[in-house]
Amino acid sequence: HIISTEDGVGTAKEDADRWVCINILMRQFLLQTYTTTIATVKNNDKDWIRNCLEKDVKFYTARLFLERYLPTVTKDIDSEEDDDTWWEFEAMATYLQSQTDFISWHHTLVEQHPVVTRNTVQTSTGKLENEILAKMERKEYCDNKRYIAKIVISAANKAKEALLNVLTYDGGWLLADEVMIIDAQKKEEWSALRNKCLPHVVHLLFYVLNQTAEWMQEFVQDIQQSFGEDEAASLFSRIDSSSKDESLLAPASWHRMSLDVASIIVSKEYAIIDCLSSQSLEVFMSKMADISVALLTCTQEE
Repeated sequence: HIISTEDGVGTAKEDADRWVCINILMRQFLLQTYTTTIATVKNNDKDWIRNCLEKDVKFYTARLFLERYLPTVTKDIDSEEDDDTWWEFEAMATYLQSQTDFISWHHTLVEQHPVVTRNTVQTSTGKLENEILAKMERKEYCDNKRYIAKIVISAANKAKEALLNVLTYDGGWLLADEVMIIDAQKKEEWSALRNKCLPHVVHLLFYVLNQTAEWMQEFVQDIQQSFGEDEAASLFSRIDSSSKDESLLAPASWHRMSLDVASIIVSKEYAIIDCLSSQSLEVFMSKMADISVALLTCTQEE
């Protein structure tokens, strides 16, 4: 009854109590959800996505709970304690949104294949007719490639930003400071959630960037294999007029993003690296080496 009122409106005291109750339940939901870390999943093991997020009842319940009660919560800050309560609520809501956007990106990557079938047109006896038919074929091919690339890039950027919002959450995600009014139990639960969720978010973010880079690699190779190296560059520029250094169709762009993320993880500002176990830290360093090699390879190929 405290959490929800019939009209969704209550006194300032009732609103404050509602936030507290919602946060308590949200913490319990998140503490019981399944997560994976950067050190526990092999690159070729995709079953963890279904087990970790799509089949997790607690995670689904937390998302449903957030959607159900978010409209009843209003930010009407009366005290520093209320401000901290709202900050905590937004932190957990940000985390849940990042998981939702990750699932959406994964579905997009599965549904959108980087290879587009080339619709070879019948040749004509006339030279002019053949040139027109060839131009029509290439235009259709480029339009189809541009369409699927736009969908994948949009989903990848949305997932990337949502996950980064957790890692760069104002003041550090559920990171208590000395001025916060917080009891010992809540502080312990925050610490447990940081140690559980942040390595998970790190893994998801690198997974998004790496898998998107691989998708783009197939995307580019398809152009080269369909039309040859000489014509591929021209068609690529028709699909995306950006320079190779700026184009999000270039795998190197996504590898560079991974290196940028690394600087956030090791930053003292968000204390993320403190949440990584020694095993996770070892895998993280190995991933950085692999990404550097992949970026160098892409640069040489370009």
